[in-house]
Amino acid sequence: MRPISANMSEQGHALESAQPFLWMVEIEVLKTTGAERYRLCANPVPVVFGTNTDGDDITYEPFPFGLSEFETDSEGGLPQTTIAVGNVTLEMVQVLHDNEAFTGRPALIRLVQTLDLDDPSAGLEFNATIIGCRVNEESIAFSVAAANLYERFLPMHRYQALRCRNKYGGDRCAFPTNNPAVDPSLLPDCAKTLEACELRGAEADSLGLVVLWPRNFGAERGLYKGPAA
Repeated sequence: MRPISANMSEQGHALESAQPFLWMVEIEVLKTTGAERYRLCANPVPVVFGTNTDGDDITYEPFPFGLSEFETDSEGGLPQTTIAVGNVTLEMVQVLHDNEAFTGRPALIRLVQTLDLDDPSAGLEFNATIIGCRVNEESIAFSVAAANLYERFLPMHRYQALRCRNKYGGDRCAFPTNNPAVDPSLLPDCAKTLEACELRGAEADSLGLVVLWPRNFGAERGLYKGPAA
């Protein structure tokens, strides 16, 4: 998880008492070590909800934010909303600068009943892409729209269930191809299969590195393959 600073965390104490339903937001940040996420909740204290691929608890940090109504236009455009995040310390401005205003980055909005936090499958999810932001002295407003497969440029983005789309060693893959300690048999290319990704996870573990594979496997494993022609 991408941690928030002490100054940003202090703003969470200004939140009111917990409500029956809890809003949670995730915003992805790309780092040289792989994709990380800010995870925020509109709650006075941290909230644990779900686990990652390693079985570790996922924690959402208290931070003031609000959501507008989900809207679409008369022509059936993608649903959109706005996430307004507190910015009273102006610290988020530097975060925006470092991440190109998060434009094009994935975002996830969750609404969960507080009594169901022990059930990772509970609640509603809205998968989105950040399409813009506005900044003032009090808040940062992110405009987000539902992620849309049909807006991708094809075949540059070809969705497959069994083959990874990520560039080997790139930001989304993040495997340390420049590390001289890596087994030469894993270089310079990758077969882009789940098995190949798992091998790289085992290699990272043997080298004492953070294991991001197969978590970073870039295939759409939920896609239905369908019958053979």
